[in-house]
Amino acid sequence: MILIYILSACIAFLIFIMGVVVTLLFGSCTEQSLVYDISDNEATVLVEIATDHDSERIAEYDRDNTRGDDLIEEYKITNAVVLVYNSNKLFEKSGTLNADGELKLTLREGKKYIYVVANPGTSLKGRLTASPTYTQLNDMVSLTEDYNNGNFPTQGLLMTGSLEKAVLTGQENKVTVPLTIRTARVDLYINKGSAAVGNILVESADLVNARTTGYLFQNNNVETRAVIPFSKLNTLLQDVMTEGMLVGTQYTYPVVGVTDIALLIKVTHFEALANGEMYIVRLNDLNTNSAITLKPGYHYKVMITFFRDETGSIDISKYIYKENFFVIGG
Repeated sequence: MILIYILSACIAFLIFIMGVVVTLLFGSCTEQSLVYDISDNEATVLVEIATDHDSERIAEYDRDNTRGDDLIEEYKITNAVVLVYNSNKLFEKSGTLNADGELKLTLREGKKYIYVVANPGTSLKGRLTASPTYTQLNDMVSLTEDYNNGNFPTQGLLMTGSLEKAVLTGQENKVTVPLTIRTARVDLYINKGSAAVGNILVESADLVNARTTGYLFQNNNVETRAVIPFSKLNTLLQDVMTEGMLVGTQYTYPVVGVTDIALLIKVTHFEALANGEMYIVRLNDLNTNSAITLKPGYHYKVMITFFRDETGSIDISKYIYKENFFVIGG
């Protein structure tokens, strides 16, 4: 009986040892397989950015050679945040671009939604780096410091861009996200219709109902608005100029189908009986209350030409010089 008991105990101990060995072997295989699967389904993605800035655009827009340096500065990028969402639009990963404007990310294989926000202010950057959901990001609105009351923000103009990318293993995954400046730029020019018009002094110029905040990835209207003075570069017009005289530049976040944006300019005409004449210039084709749209990343040049006889129209379009005629004096 004692021998049978000893044999039974030995058999039980052997079965226990075999079970432990099998468990360890299976567990080891499972762990190796899991690690292999994860590594096999990941890929490195190189994210780069591109703007629509080029030397030809500067040459086309800067015909009077007064804004070239500022145009180049408008496309300067000081910092940028990259956010990646998977095929189910769930947040996957984020990062910031390096000094070379690149970011390498390790992502799981599959469809990705890649977003870039360049030159966010400190507060907006804090929101972006807090892993926002897909909906939160697409509903996100710029903040006060991103507009800087119409003055050029110290960190640069806010830009955004996005694209979809299928990330695949076993191949190069490189994406270049095109960026667009989120604001529209309005340049105010004045000119004389003839040498018979006396000198004109610009006392003030404002962009009325400029939008001071805007969506990062939508073109819908945001209702925060203000009267923003133009940063005046020149104030006294003495001669008839081929392309007019640039008075100043101002920015607004995009608007769609609005009627309230206008220019308010106060001038003194040296031959006028009264000084400080006010002119309201609406940004549409007939200087009326018809609706207009200002697109992000577009430059609009508005030219006000002063004649002794009344006539006039106004129109704005991308990189096209348009005239607005007003009566002054005479």
